[in-house]
Amino acid sequence: AKVSLADTLSAKLDLQNDYSVNLNQDLQHINTMALVKLNQYKISYNFTAENNQAETGIYAAVDSEANLEFLTVPISIPELAVPIIDFKTPAINDINLYEHTGLKHLLTSTEQTVDVDAKIVYKKSSFAVGSLVSEASFKSSIVNLNVNAEVSAEDDLVIRIGAVSASVFDGLKAKIDGTSSLTTKRGVKLATAFSLENAHVEATHDSTLNLNTEELEASLSAATVAKVNLAILTAEANHQLTADTKEHPKAASTLNIKYTLDIPVIKAVGSGDAENSLKLEAGLYFISLESSTKGHIDGTILDTGLVKGALDNTANIYLNENGLRSTLKSNGNAHISHGDLKVDFDLDEDIALEGSLSRFYSTVKIASNNEINVAALNTKGKHSFKATYDITPTSLAVDMEADLAQPSGLGDLSYFEKLTLDITNEKQKEDYTLKIVSPVYTTTAAVETEGVFPTYQGTFKATAKSPAVFLEYD
Repeated sequence: AKVSLADTLSAKLDLQNDYSVNLNQDLQHINTMALVKLNQYKISYNFTAENNQAETGIYAAVDSEANLEFLTVPISIPELAVPIIDFKTPAINDINLYEHTGLKHLLTSTEQTVDVDAKIVYKKSSFAVGSLVSEASFKSSIVNLNVNAEVSAEDDLVIRIGAVSASVFDGLKAKIDGTSSLTTKRGVKLATAFSLENAHVEATHDSTLNLNTEELEASLSAATVAKVNLAILTAEANHQLTADTKEHPKAASTLNIKYTLDIPVIKAVGSGDAENSLKLEAGLYFISLESSTKGHIDGTILDTGLVKGALDNTANIYLNENGLRSTLKSNGNAHISHGDLKVDFDLDEDIALEGSLSRFYSTVKIASNNEINVAALNTKGKHSFKATYDITPTSLAVDMEADLAQPSGLGDLSYFEKLTLDITNEKQKEDYTLKIVSPVYTTTAAVETEGVFPTYQGTFKATAKSPAVFLEYD
């Protein structure tokens, strides 16, 4: 077909559509294809389904072509008057859309083709289950991508996947490989391997799971490594996991991360690392859990500014027929400074706990310091909290003290609280002290009680001072 639209503009259109069917006892085949072509533009597809004695498959293909040469022809837009508002748009002369829109750098060529091919095939077998194969490809001037997957069960069940992409752009280049196999000889074994390669990301994973059905034992091992390489961030992570039930159930996990930062916008450069480990064991009469987390960062910001920080945390829990024991220790610090700006903070924490049916005993110690210099705010604080709790069916003993001081250029702020309890069947005693100091209000209070049933004695004292005289009392 040919249509003449003007002396200088013509179009040629081609159309094609075919079908074929072949059915007999050995082969069943169905095919259809179509083609549409308009001048230098073309798109076609081909679809086939076939079943024979060896395999059953579905196949598909799509091809297209386009020429964007017309975008390289300069165009001009004259000055246009906008009605009502008395405004004229400026004239545009000799603009090249292919270059000005950035297509020149993205497409690399005005000749554009896209080809897509895909198939899924079941290969028959006279022994085991057979195999299922799937493949797909995508080709263009920007990227070529090939993907394949296979499931087979001749001797063992095996699953494979793969993907490869090639491109003129490094960020679009990648390779993926993965395999998973299941073996049922002398027990059950599942093995998996996976890898990813890219200009910015790399990752590998390997794991093995074993089940011994005769001795009812299981074991697991897994390793994962990942790397990230970006303009502002590089990082590497490594994770190891092991577990088994040979003597008693136990598992161990370790995660390590290292990284560097480079953010030009705020001139931030730094590096750091982090580590986490976890161990778990369980027996017929006990459970044990240990955890550890460590990390630090060291860098600069805005050329002369400093950014530092560190964290160290350990915790463990042990439970058996005699009771529960647990400890938690943490210390960390952070520092940020730039010129007159300064922020400092540190924390030290220690908590211990023991518990049984006859006694609960716990100690808590927390201490922190801070220094902040931001604009007109200048403050340097010191905070502490410590406590002991001892509880039995016949007694209660508490010794708790909180001391917080935060002086600053705006005035001093402090808080002090102390509580002592000693309660038994024979006697009961309580001491309580409170001291709060602020720039606008200061108050203190003290309470003492003591006695042996049925006689008790107590005293109470409280005072308050304030610039507002009517708020004072004694």
